[in-house]
Formats: sequence, C-alpha cells, structure tokens
Amino acid sequence: ADQMEALTAARETARRALQLWIKTQFDPGNGSDCGLTLGYAARDLASDRAAAVPCLLEIFDHGLTRSTGLWSHADRPAPTKGQWVLPLMSSVDPPTALRLYRVVAKKSPPGSEERIRAELEVAKLGGDEPLPNLVEFLAQAAGADSPGRRTLMLEIAGVLAERDYVAAGSAVRGLAGTLPATNTVIPVYVAQLSRDTRQLQQLARTSGSASIAVHALLRIGRRDLVAQLAADPKNAFANVARDSLR
Repeated sequence: ADQMEALTAARETARRALQLWIKTQFDPGNGSDCGLTLGYAARDLASDRAAAVPCLLEIFDHGLTRSTGLWSHADRPAPTKGQWVLPLMSSVDPPTALRLYRVVAKKSPPGSEERIRAELEVAKLGGDEPLPNLVEFLAQAAGADSPGRRTLMLEIAGVLAERDYVAAGSAVRGLAGTLPATNTVIPVYVAQLSRDTRQLQQLARTSGSASIAVHALLRIGRRDLVAQLAADPKNAFANVARDSLR
C-alpha cells in the first residue's frame, strides 16, 4: 500500500514540510520558505517519525512514482530515483539513514567518488568500516587541484577529526601541506590527531581557530587544558573556552 496514506493521516505540517522540501530538490531557484529548508523539514517530519520514515523509505526505493501527491509538476514525470532523500532521512532517522548509505556505498563502484561520498555519510552517522578507505582516499588525493575534490577532501578531514580517527593523522598532515597558510581549520585537525596539546592550546588562543581548537581539546579528553584556557586572564579568547565548558 502507498505509504503516503500514513503521512497524509499525520500532521499536515509534516506533509507540507516534505512537499516543499521536495520542491527545492527540483526547483532550487524558486526562492526560500522556512519550510523549504532541510532543517525545518527534518524538524517537522521528526514530529511524525512513525509516519514519515515509511514514506521516506518508499521515496528512496521508488522515487515519487508511488507518492504522486508530493509531485507538483504536471509537465514532467515524477522522478523514479530517490537517493536524494537521504540527507533528510539522516536528520529524521539516523539509524535508518546509516543502513541506506551502507547500501549505496556497497552498490557503488569501488574507488569511485560516489562510493567515497556514501562512505563519508556512513562515517558521519557513526559507522567505522569506511574510515580506512576515507584515509586512503585522502592520502591519494592530497594533490588534487579541482575545487570540488578539494572541498570533498576538507569534508573528509573534518569527519575524521570529529571521529578522532588517529590513524588519519599522516593523511590530514599531507592535505595541510597543499593548502594556503590562511587555512585555520586543518592545522587544528593535524594537532588533534597527533595529540599535540601544546599546539592546540596555542591555536585556542588564535583568531580563526580558537573555537575549533577548544573543541578538539575536549574531543581528546583534555577538559583540564580547556579549563586553564578559560581561567587565563591573558587569553583573549577565554570566553570561547568558558562557553564550551558549559
């Protein structure tokens, strides 16, 4: 049975959020509406998760071919593919999104950018198995000069740091060597993954890197050093450390 019936029976705000969000996927130039953003759509759908998740699963499997009530373009057929719904699923139901991203990664060609992007999402959602592959990709691609590839590498480095995957230290250091000196984020990741707490404390006192360096110290369990930064009257960014301790 069409799972959209369940969502129709749920709160109208959830249905409207999904319908408007779908519109942004296919008409991104139509302006903005609070219900059109991923954050608002996820919030409204999460309020009716029991109805929303089956609906999103149906879209993932069949596109909008079985959910035609959500498709507002009479001049073109409803999309038959639904992988684009995964970012929304990640916000509404992370465990289900993790399972689906694993499926996408497994079906994607080994070494392809599609597979790397799916594995990156798996890592964001807590999966451990793609971490070595992400490190390998980062190490091999460190010299890439394509803006899109560079953005992907920076995102991978951020996730590896967020997961505190120490084995990624060398690859992230290699990436740092290809970036402009104005980059204030990657040096924090390098210091974190190499457990260079002295450098992290210095970066926590520096404009542009104070907040992320403080969070890196907390990530590796050095709350004591953050407390010192918060109490130091000579630290111009002591408020950043104080706020993080709250």
